[in-house]
Amino acid sequence: MREISFFDTTLRDGQQAPGSAFSLEKRIEVAKQLCRLNVDTIEAGFPVASKVDFDLINALTKELHDVSICAFSRANRKDIEAAASALNGYKKGRIQIVTPVSDLHLRTRLGKSRSQGLNLIKESLSIAKDLVPEVSWIGEDASRSNQHYLIDAFNTAAEYGANTLTYADTVGYSLPGEMYESIRKIINSFEFESVIGVHCHNDLGLAVANTVSAIEAGATEVQCTINGIGERAGNAPLEEVAMILQVRKDKMNVFSNIDSRLLTHTCDLVSEFTNSPIAKNKPIVGGNAFAHCSGMHQHGVLKCSENYEIMRPADIGAKDRSIVIGKYSGKHGVRHVLEESGVAVTDDKLDCLMGEIKLLRDNQYIDSEEVLSMLRKYE
Repeated sequence: MREISFFDTTLRDGQQAPGSAFSLEKRIEVAKQLCRLNVDTIEAGFPVASKVDFDLINALTKELHDVSICAFSRANRKDIEAAASALNGYKKGRIQIVTPVSDLHLRTRLGKSRSQGLNLIKESLSIAKDLVPEVSWIGEDASRSNQHYLIDAFNTAAEYGANTLTYADTVGYSLPGEMYESIRKIINSFEFESVIGVHCHNDLGLAVANTVSAIEAGATEVQCTINGIGERAGNAPLEEVAMILQVRKDKMNVFSNIDSRLLTHTCDLVSEFTNSPIAKNKPIVGGNAFAHCSGMHQHGVLKCSENYEIMRPADIGAKDRSIVIGKYSGKHGVRHVLEESGVAVTDDKLDCLMGEIKLLRDNQYIDSEEVLSMLRKYE
């Protein structure tokens, strides 16, 4: 089985989401939690752009020991030297250098040709590779680039010292099939033994699907954020990608070191710090992820959890499932709630109780105390 490395960019790309930035002290707390979660690399900021980012990276080099710490940089000496200075000789220090690879970005942002774009890769990596233990390169807007030029850029980056080469779907443009084909073409034409990574944005809601397609195509590092926070519609959520690899390992044939039992706490922590509530219907960690309201579903999950749950709440560190009582609940669910409260009920009384429950309003749900209160009427 292939090992998939998780590169978490919550503290860099995630902090660029409007309203998501939080204090240095809280960022350190999140970084420590990411270490407990067993991410492989923490991209902790963009040192030249922010003193807080610089100070965070510098502080983490003293606080952490067994995780790769990455500093983000554009392809110029000032950025690269600031990143190296922030890393301060850390034994697992890494600089990620970004250059655009689409004609659109090269022409409109930098006023450069393709050949000048390749020179930018060569020059920046030549500066960085002597300053830190590891240098990686990320091709911005790769999903809208010319495939032949993209392959040239990947090979150039590897030749000039990049240990990891990352395909960035910067504006979430790629379709999963396109992602698979592009990554396969890069790998099949690749001349070096470097790690291929992927960084997907969620503008079309395809960040997770594209990340999975890249893994299936052979990518071995995935760049994600907790809760999917990031620029615009955000990034691929780490918790979703991690659980896909775990739940569908039969098909994916890969593994990671992520301790999924810490996902709920980690997501809650970032949600609190960013003041961004987690949607109830969010996969994995949403409040409804293990909630069952329909009578048919309640019956099925109580008979055998695998009927309607493809993972256990404990797998992600969540509380047990909830059986939610409303007008669509059935006898099995109501009886279960009563038994959980230590109350046995006869079939006749349960029938009476169900009659009253069926009269609840469409969006009205009642807890166990209210169910018990209803039952007392029939004693």
